[in-house]
Amino acid sequence: MYNPQITYERVKELSRVRKISISEINKTAGISENTISQSAKRSEGMGARNLYEIAQCLDCSVDYLLDRSDNPQSHKCPIAFGDISNNNGVIGGIANSVPVTINNGDVHLSQNAVAMLEIFNTLDTMNQAELLVYANKLKNENSKFGGTK
Repeated sequence: MYNPQITYERVKELSRVRKISISEINKTAGISENTISQSAKRSEGMGARNLYEIAQCLDCSVDYLLDRSDNPQSHKCPIAFGDISNNNGVIGGIANSVPVTINNGDVHLSQNAVAMLEIFNTLDTMNQAELLVYANKLKNENSKFGGTK
């Protein structure tokens, strides 16, 4: 459920991190001076256009502002598979890796792994379980035929 207060807190935090004042965001986004601060006090919050413009100013995703993602950069994570025939897109870019911290250690994940995690995190618990069962089945079939990890 949409919580305008969370959106307001996330805008405040990102503006602090990005060193952009709230009034500067209002001006750049083309919204009235008190739109951001007043939205936290209204149960309906902000409209889609305002959220989009604020996200553009803060270089973050609207999903992050709406508390649908914990990653402000989720709009930059590749999910589309692209054209694998010419080595473009996620599937074609297997060699590319992204640094991700796991268990306080630096682990590099391929773009495919990042895309799979993004997809996994959008699923409900039941579908996550089904995906894990299917992935294990594929892994077992692959190992039967001499495949590698």
